[in-house]
Amino acid sequence: LNKKQVKLPNAICFNNFFYEKKRKLNNIKLINVSSFLEKKNQLFALAIVKELVLMNLNVSMVFLGDGPCLKKCKDLAKKLGIIEYVAFKGNVENVKDFYEESNIYLHTAKYEPFGLVLLESMAAGLPVVSLDGKGNRDFIENNKNGFIFKTQSVKIFANQILELVKNRTLYCEIAKNGQETARNYDIKNYIKSLLIIYKN
Repeated sequence: LNKKQVKLPNAICFNNFFYEKKRKLNNIKLINVSSFLEKKNQLFALAIVKELVLMNLNVSMVFLGDGPCLKKCKDLAKKLGIIEYVAFKGNVENVKDFYEESNIYLHTAKYEPFGLVLLESMAAGLPVVSLDGKGNRDFIENNKNGFIFKTQSVKIFANQILELVKNRTLYCEIAKNGQETARNYDIKNYIKSLLIIYKN
């Protein structure tokens, strides 16, 4: 049976998310797209926002998605005094528009089997700053096409985000490499491979 198995990674429609316009980096516009579940760990994202606020940085964060942990996150945002810096938009159909309005994708899931939203945001030209959720190791190369950290450290994440907005050369390099990675996971490539499997 093992000889007949073929690994076919998941895919996105690259052109649906592709965005190449130059982004402004005079402020930090974070985005997170995910269900509000315990494992998605948005509480950590809020702690990072708090740290950036304490660093006197111009920061905002948009959360897209819904779930049982949403109220808990809203309550924490109020408790931390950062409710004015974050927006909870719920489930939306125009995710691409929010990617285009942001400049960094923040991913805090403790466990991620793959992570399609990471590829979507990379296709949109957003550098990804991510917690190691195991599955995202498959396509994120640290300091090359994104950033992936095993340690859940508020300071490490905040400093990396700050470095990205202060260093446009680094920002553009990570964004470009991430976009090329996402292109490799285009649905067209997936379909070609799938057809070959069917024919064989």
